Amino acid sequence: MAKLLVIAPYQGLHDLFYQVNKELNKDMEIQVGNLYKGLEIAKANEHKGFDVIISRGATARIIGEEVSIPVVDLDISGYDILRSLTLLKGYSGKIGIMSYLNVVQGADSIGALLGIDLTSFLIHNEEEIESAIKKAKENDIEVMIGDVISTSVAQRYGMHGILITSGREAVIEAIERAEQIAYYCNKTKETSRLNELAIQHANHGIIVTDENGYCKNVNEKAAYFLQTDQSNLLNHRVSERVPFLNLKNVLQSRKSESFKEIDFGVQQFDISKVPLEENGKVVGAVAFLYSSKEDKPKSTGRPSVHFNQLVANSDGIKKTMESARNITNSNMPTIIYGESGTGKTSLAQAIHNESDRSPFPFVLLDINELSVDKVYTELFGHEGKGSLFERANGGTVCLKGIDFLPSYIAAKLLSILHSKKIETLNGEIHFDVRVISILEKQPEFRDKNRSSLYRFLSGFSIKLPPLRERKDDIEDLIRWFIASINANLGKQIVGVTPATLKHFMEYDWPGNIAELHTAVQEMCFLSGGPFIEEATALEVMANLKEQQAANSYSSFDLSKTLEEIEADIIHKIMEEENHNQTKVAARLGINRTTLWRKLKFSENV
Repeated sequence: MAKLLVIAPYQGLHDLFYQVNKELNKDMEIQVGNLYKGLEIAKANEHKGFDVIISRGATARIIGEEVSIPVVDLDISGYDILRSLTLLKGYSGKIGIMSYLNVVQGADSIGALLGIDLTSFLIHNEEEIESAIKKAKENDIEVMIGDVISTSVAQRYGMHGILITSGREAVIEAIERAEQIAYYCNKTKETSRLNELAIQHANHGIIVTDENGYCKNVNEKAAYFLQTDQSNLLNHRVSERVPFLNLKNVLQSRKSESFKEIDFGVQQFDISKVPLEENGKVVGAVAFLYSSKEDKPKSTGRPSVHFNQLVANSDGIKKTMESARNITNSNMPTIIYGESGTGKTSLAQAIHNESDRSPFPFVLLDINELSVDKVYTELFGHEGKGSLFERANGGTVCLKGIDFLPSYIAAKLLSILHSKKIETLNGEIHFDVRVISILEKQPEFRDKNRSSLYRFLSGFSIKLPPLRERKDDIEDLIRWFIASINANLGKQIVGVTPATLKHFMEYDWPGNIAELHTAVQEMCFLSGGPFIEEATALEVMANLKEQQAANSYSSFDLSKTLEEIEADIIHKIMEEENHNQTKVAARLGINRTTLWRKLKFSENV
């Protein structure tokens, strides 16, 4: 029996191979890795006895060029194309498809049968994708159908990306071809000495150079740490692209070097530099990048959401989006209001991406998730670390939960934002950031410092309506959720039935877009056919309604006295906030002294 290695470019394909192999019972190992991550997996397994590798698209081509094991490229079948196009049937925007000749020709034919007008973008290699996407953007294409890399690039340019997911029939055919190749071919395996030595040492992020300091291999983790693309490093001198990673000393001295807690933008990591020797000669060097243990504020690095990807069909949300677009290049602080799950963070990302600040970092600090000491450290820095404003300099700081800030932190933050400078161990540093704050509703502050900060941050105000007030958007939201979930779960769902859609439109969605996404994901998981049927929707939505009903009942005994109910409320909030009295006092709108007094009183109630 052939020993097969499957490297799936996306999780859904991994799961589909797993399900098929439960029936076929082949000697098969399945892993997930796209592009160079897939190549890294292939290299790591090159000498483990596998006869054939199965992958798809660009990942299969990259692996085939670099490893000695035969590679089977999973074909995109007509059924795969049909499922993707059926999902878009009835969509009014401009649709493009990007792939190689055989796929584009098949899609054109199927699109004509379905009455879907497609604009084709033929490519011959991966290097053509970026320019083809730019051309599609100029032609006002809103949706791009294609493989993992083309849809990812399309999303980076603000389009919707629909991944052509592989179906069961294509997977079975690929396994049969792989077994045939394994039977008739007896390949001798060759080794790339430089990459093999690097892989033997690989731990986290890795950058490998030759003896002249030119980058010959870089993995995705290293590119993430350095906030760049792998292509920006490959075949360039590392010292020119990332000066502090200069490996010249290691190559000359043949001695390893280590550095702790390197701050680079919003990332922090440790570095080890190691010379690579073979037969007594230095043939290159490798830099290992390890994540530092201490938490960092959340950062999208390159926020992925653009205005074109935000569904806005209803009149109310169209006006909101227009207002948001109008202020993208303003430096005035902005507050985005909206119920939980309405997409406030996504809108903040879109504003950043549309602005002149888009080349610079977008840093999100969720104040609710951190202790008071940690919030203070992130905002103002401490020995060895810069403040959040230094790390986001030139870009956007997104503050979530400013209504939980203690008074003394609010006062210091206001002072710094007014002056646009901060004191550090190295002296006074000026910064330039735009601040976007996220709140569920307009707070009522009794404290002067927090009230003053809130007024300063309220330069512009944007209110996102709840989903129950923009139901015209539900159908398109479902469409894009299904497209994403298909890629993640290996499903081929093409839509919902009219009866199912009716139930979606009748429900109020108290959890808004986030709740809708969760529901669609669960329905896709439970669905066995191409459509989400009414029975599946009713099952999932019955659970939602039960949860909503349970949440609507108070957990407090209203037969108690007012003092007893107040004591119960205080103790419940204390549990929710892990007994952090500053956060509890902020939620109750009282100072800590008053809270302490009430806690003492409640002990006797």
